[in-house]
Amino acid sequence: MKSKNFKYYEYSIRLVKDLKGNITDFLIEKWDKIQPEPLNILNMYIPPISYKMLESKYNFEKGFFEMFISNIDTTPEGIFYYNGNGIQENIYKIKYVGTGDVLNILLSVENQITVEEFQELNEIKYFYENIFHHSGDAIFIVEYKNGEFRYVTTNKKHRTETGIPIESIQNKTPYELVGHEIGKVLVDNYTKALNSNDVISYEEYLELPAGAKYWLTSLKKIVIPKSERVLIIGSARDITDLKSKEIKNQKLIEQLEEANSIKNKFFTIIAHDLKNPLYNSLSIGDLLYESAESLSMQELKDYLKLLNISLKNASELLSNLLVWSSSQMKGLSVEFEPIYLKKTVDKVLEGLELNINEKKINIIRDNLENTIVYCDNNSLYFILRNLISNAIKFSHMNGEIKITSKNLPNDEIQISIQDNGIGISEENKEKLFTFLTKSTLGTFGEKGSGLGLALVREFVEKNKGRIFFESELGKGTTFYVILPAFKPIKK
Repeated sequence: MKSKNFKYYEYSIRLVKDLKGNITDFLIEKWDKIQPEPLNILNMYIPPISYKMLESKYNFEKGFFEMFISNIDTTPEGIFYYNGNGIQENIYKIKYVGTGDVLNILLSVENQITVEEFQELNEIKYFYENIFHHSGDAIFIVEYKNGEFRYVTTNKKHRTETGIPIESIQNKTPYELVGHEIGKVLVDNYTKALNSNDVISYEEYLELPAGAKYWLTSLKKIVIPKSERVLIIGSARDITDLKSKEIKNQKLIEQLEEANSIKNKFFTIIAHDLKNPLYNSLSIGDLLYESAESLSMQELKDYLKLLNISLKNASELLSNLLVWSSSQMKGLSVEFEPIYLKKTVDKVLEGLELNINEKKINIIRDNLENTIVYCDNNSLYFILRNLISNAIKFSHMNGEIKITSKNLPNDEIQISIQDNGIGISEENKEKLFTFLTKSTLGTFGEKGSGLGLALVREFVEKNKGRIFFESELGKGTTFYVILPAFKPIKK
């Protein structure tokens, strides 16, 4: 049995928490046989005993529980002064060390302070701890010691917003808490605060137990004079909603800029690209009408050839413009159905027969007979017509175009259109499927709008497909279109 002259009385308490993790009571599980004031009442009970019951039954001071729990919430280990009866001889120094929900308590009657000092100390401590825990920002404290940063404590907001309980973060380094990659970013920021006398602020994106969030974080170095402890006080505000709106607004700005670019391109096409072939056609028509009798048969054929090219350019351009404007106003609507690929290819080639014959191009069909794709019929015709028309446009005299298909895994079909023409420059490759691409003249001077491939991509994607290409300047181009295959229902 200990004498009355020993330094500490020992207790063991277990914290009682509600579903939100707030401490609502504590159970005193163990104590010394001889108890000093104000807790000598415990000799009448067998542990465990609820502090809330003692507080109610024996009129214990309620402020003790509030201040003591506030202290524990701030950090699971520390020192706390308590005066039970307002008498100077009964001011206690309480040391506590946390191990999860169990605290070991050492209560000392030595190193006493005056009642005035006690009241001032507790009032200031209670005031600042309440600010700490009831702040609208997530607050954390990091200590710099022995060349490394370790977390000391966090407030309730931080624990709720991050999903990291105090037991998981206390005394951990950033590397131990979130791993090396993110930990290095945190350490770099803490180091900047360590080397600065000002508040540093920055935005950061962190994936935490409570979810991925954007934070506006501020850090300030504080040196405690007496102990010379170096601390980094951090406050972080969740700006995820604000950042999401900012990202959304940026996307809207980009979409508006693209829409404006498309609008400008549309008017440019109307004012220039469409006007020129129509004017050319009118000029050639006037010339033929007025001078047909004086022209030789060869000159007549040459002018008719120019007229034919001009009208075909205008027709192709007008067709794409109509499709594009319709898609912008009404949206692209598709109706999925099984389609024999060969029938659509034959229909496209039939419409382009004059162009093919003019350049004496050899068309090779491979593995098209029994291929059935599952997509929109009008879409497929538009896709193939544009790709085959482009292949003809950029093919040389006596060139070759190969149209093939093959089955892919996951019930898909790959259609390829390969030519051995002029190929695509590096400059045009980057913008090929956008409305920003520049039209390139064909081998016979054919001119397009640059709309075709952008529309092809939209139609392919609308039909749950993909499109890509391979090209080498001077050697030709191959376009690949991947679309769903028709899968008959088995009975």
